[in-house]
Amino acid sequence: MLYYTFFLVFGHFLSALVIYLNHRFIMHGKLKRYRLFKGIAEIHGKHHSHAYRGSDPYLFMPMWVQVILTCLILLISIINPALALGIVSFCVLYMYRHWAIHNHDTYSRFYRHHHHHHVKDPNSNFSGAYPFIDVIFRTKEE
Repeated sequence: MLYYTFFLVFGHFLSALVIYLNHRFIMHGKLKRYRLFKGIAEIHGKHHSHAYRGSDPYLFMPMWVQVILTCLILLISIINPALALGIVSFCVLYMYRHWAIHNHDTYSRFYRHHHHHHVKDPNSNFSGAYPFIDVIFRTKEE
C-alpha cells in the first residue's frame, strides 16, 4: 500500500514540476525559439492575449499534445499504474483550476497568483496549480 501511495503522490507532484518547467523555460523562456517548441509557445502567447476575453480557444493544450500525453500515460500505466494515476490526478486538477480561474473564480489565491502572471508580469508565477513551486524557484510575485 505504501508503494502505491508513494508513486501516486510522486506522479502528481512530478507532473506539477514538469508543467512549471515547461511553462517557465519553453513557453516564456529561451527554449521557445527552437522549432520543436515554437508552436506550443505561439499557442501560449495567444492564450495570454485572449485570457480574460470571454471564451478562450487557447485555454487548453492542442489536440496533438493531448494525444501524445494520453499515449505516454497509457504506456506508464502498463509499467506503474500508481504513477500514471498520480499524473492523471494532477492533469485533472490543473485543467479544472486553469479553467476556473479564467471563467468564474476571481477570489481564490490561485486566481490572484495566476492573474498576476497574465496581467502584471508574465515572467513570474509560472506554476498553475501550486504556488509553492514558484516560492521554491523564487519566481513568485504578488
